[in-house]
Amino acid sequence: MCNAVRVPFFPRRHGCHADPARRGRHDRCTLAGDCVRFLAGDFARTAAAQDVGGNERARRYWDSCAEAYDRNALIAGPTYQPILHRLLRDVGEEDFVLEVAAGTGLLTAPLARRAKRVVGTDFSPGMLAVAQRRLAAYPNVEVLGADAADLPFPSRSYDVVVCSHALHVMASPEIAVREFRRVLRTGGRVIAITLLDGEMSPASLVKNVLSFLPRFGCPPCRRTLQLEGLAELVRSGGLEVEQAVIVAREPIPTGYVRARKAQ
Repeated sequence: MCNAVRVPFFPRRHGCHADPARRGRHDRCTLAGDCVRFLAGDFARTAAAQDVGGNERARRYWDSCAEAYDRNALIAGPTYQPILHRLLRDVGEEDFVLEVAAGTGLLTAPLARRAKRVVGTDFSPGMLAVAQRRLAAYPNVEVLGADAADLPFPSRSYDVVVCSHALHVMASPEIAVREFRRVLRTGGRVIAITLLDGEMSPASLVKNVLSFLPRFGCPPCRRTLQLEGLAELVRSGGLEVEQAVIVAREPIPTGYVRARKAQ
């Protein structure tokens, strides 16, 4: 059986976004304000997103999204198979894999079928609870609570670090990428996957945002990325980018960056 979840964080507190009926009772002004702020991409620049209170707010937000998260077409829709195909090609059978911000374990399960050992982390107890149910049948998987900016692992512990659909909603992604490098063995790989709404036309972006906000609301922190911005973010952690491609364009362009720790 999968090891028990270890979550050394705050108690779970439910938000309104996981329940469409409750979210539907938000007045239209609130939803409009959410849309404007989301499109502005200003969450990563707010002081609240950088402090302890902001981290707790983000944790509550992702807790509230957990049960409905896999029904999010932006994550589990047409982009999923192209991501999975490329990811499994870049992970070996003898690899020890760390998945940071594993969420509900959507990618963790196929990684477990491919790799020798997988550790999936997230800082949301709600997400981890869903992942635990999904991964219970995998003896080579451990699921535990951890902040991407302060990973609780010794240096040079893993062959591969995977981070999917998370860097664009982290308050301090530069710190997280440095942590990825720290826990990698020499020659190890980072695989960073995320939505690139900076690659979209304004009309397409508005359409996708309006499909997301009524169910989930606004992430507390967010930045708009293009493919080169994602690659540069990975380079900023001292990693050598080997590949940077857009693996899917609908419903939102999705970037896939593979990088290596040279020394």
